[in-house]
Amino acid sequence: MHSETLWKDPEYIAYFLAVFVSIITVELLLNIKWSTLLARLLKGVKLTLIALFDDSLQDEQKEVALRKAALAMLSVSFKTLFLFLAIIGFFYLDSPLKELAFTHPSHRSINTHISWTLLFLIKSIIAMVYWLIRIKLIKTSKKANAALETQSDQSYSVISKALHDLALDSPLIARMSLELEKKRYLNKDQTLSTSTSSSQQPIWVCGLARAGTTILTDVLYETGLFTSLTYRQMPFPLAPNLWKKLSRWGISGIEQKVERAHGDGILVSINSPEALEEVFWRVYETHIYQQNESLPAHQSSPDSLLAFEEYLSCILQLEDQSSPPAKRYLSKNNNHLIRLPSLLSHFPLAKILVPLREPLEHAESLRRQHQKWVERHQEDPFSLSYMNWLAHHEFGLGHKPFSFAEASAHDQDGISVESTDPHSLTYWLIRWIEAYSYVDRVLAEPQYQSQILIVEYGALSSEPSKVLSNIFTYLDLAIEQKEILDLAARFKVVPKRAARKSVDQSLLIKAESLYRRLCK
Repeated sequence: MHSETLWKDPEYIAYFLAVFVSIITVELLLNIKWSTLLARLLKGVKLTLIALFDDSLQDEQKEVALRKAALAMLSVSFKTLFLFLAIIGFFYLDSPLKELAFTHPSHRSINTHISWTLLFLIKSIIAMVYWLIRIKLIKTSKKANAALETQSDQSYSVISKALHDLALDSPLIARMSLELEKKRYLNKDQTLSTSTSSSQQPIWVCGLARAGTTILTDVLYETGLFTSLTYRQMPFPLAPNLWKKLSRWGISGIEQKVERAHGDGILVSINSPEALEEVFWRVYETHIYQQNESLPAHQSSPDSLLAFEEYLSCILQLEDQSSPPAKRYLSKNNNHLIRLPSLLSHFPLAKILVPLREPLEHAESLRRQHQKWVERHQEDPFSLSYMNWLAHHEFGLGHKPFSFAEASAHDQDGISVESTDPHSLTYWLIRWIEAYSYVDRVLAEPQYQSQILIVEYGALSSEPSKVLSNIFTYLDLAIEQKEILDLAARFKVVPKRAARKSVDQSLLIKAESLYRRLCK
């Protein structure tokens, strides 16, 4: 009886409707796919920029492209406006409902005692409290899901994917971001190619993937003596300082370390160094080295090298990495193998570390990783786009092997290979021979010998403190022995998995001979 009396009380109905519309309004705000609308808007921005600034387009093509971009952006804008107005209208829906509830003659005296301002205040407070509760529950749920998905560092939201597409898909927009970065942050007094200071010596880690390049770069970065591009600079690696300022508006990433997508036990976070500088070369020299089926060794143009030097100067201005001021540039970039002479000649004080892994085990690791990334790319098309944007063609459906001017390893000395299938172990052993034969030829040039240090992967795993000490000495770094021991603890001996009988023995003998020569 009491509940029936309450439902006949217009004041009770008024407060009930206030609570109801407040909760439903918040649920509408949370459940409408605003991220999809924003992603479509970013796509329109991308198309507009291309239409306005792409010199390869003729005037008629630009007009058509602009019209399409404008229509797309107007469609998204109107849809967003309609949704906002609909939500606002629902928030005030209780007002006409209350009017209907108070039309009975017996309710008119009660109606005069209800403050509409008070009801609006109550609705606002309820909506804000409920919003905070729902947001907290959503964050808790996301953290729980992240804990269950630590096997991947490549999970991206709809908005994040759209930002990556905007920043990286078009070379034009990527180049524009670098030009904006240089206007604000380029230090013209910082000339890395002509400086005689050891603090100005860039350090690169490069080699075939799966040789230990990532963990070696991570360990060097942990000393705190280097400036590097990290995941925090994504998706605008060519404008690291500008993006740093924009990201202060709440754009962030995973702070805790999770296992990277390779599934090899290496943990990464948004602050981990990553091979991002290759975006520069994809933007500036796509026509030189980005072929359909391979990445050929080449000479980089002087203009590209000068622009690259300016880019590095901007990276060294990253505010959060500016103390102490003598930090050196450090980067992992396996693609530098195909431009080694150009890089070494332009940066005569640069040092390059080339990890070298026992060929058969290295080939097996490459083969297994390729199979894993093929499966991943088939399941997740965005991960393929991501790797292509970064010019990471080591594995997967976007795989492109390095190619060198000399005859392929499988055509030399009577060695024949029936298959060039990247799923075969022989394929990757051939790639190993070709890549490190090229390194061997570069090392034969006297002017480059002091700039390259071969880092033997097996020794780094079994005697890490000794090898790290040699590396720090080579790089002119004074590191305390205790810190070296702490860093050395990260290295583990990797068990052997490849069978010698699974490849052509003459090919294996050739690879092992090259391996011993480079290890001397």
